[in-house]
Amino acid sequence: MAGSARTRPPFFRLTVGAGAVLVADAIFLGVLGTRTGRPSLIWIAALSLAGAGLLFWLWRLHRRRWATLSEARLAVQDEVRALAELVKRQEPS
Repeated sequence: MAGSARTRPPFFRLTVGAGAVLVADAIFLGVLGTRTGRPSLIWIAALSLAGAGLLFWLWRLHRRRWATLSEARLAVQDEVRALAELVKRQEPS
């Protein structure tokens, strides 16, 4: 099972897609609220933009944790391989 510490965490495309939808929604509602003079739409746009910012901030935290776990997993795999080599050398033929 070959892996690298630089693999993408699961749901990468889903997260990027959700963030893009939130940003596009914020832009659309902001423009619509400005043109129609409805401050409620502008507030909803601001909340949508804040949600997108929160989503990407949480994604960055998740990505860092995923990298840490991937590195730990690779270290454990290396240790298991080393122990398997040691056991093979210790077995009487």
